[in-house]
Amino acid sequence: GLSTSELSRIYDVLFQTVKSGVTTFPALAQSIGDALPTAKAAGVAYDEVAAAIASMTTSGWTSETDAVMNTSAAAR
Repeated sequence: GLSTSELSRIYDVLFQTVKSGVTTFPALAQSIGDALPTAKAAGVAYDEVAAAIASMTTSGWTSETDAVMNTSAAAR
């Protein structure tokens, strides 16, 4: 498992993502949960994914947008 300091850093990243972006914890949990496996496979760090989500939400991206994009991509 993760150490207390590692968990603390993850929670700090989550809090900062919600604070910097236009999102909620439930929406962030869904978004980051969907994105992390692919990001990890691509070598993208957890905090970079969180920063990208915060940035995208300030530009109008929502979890509903993500669902539409995923459905569209799966249909191809």
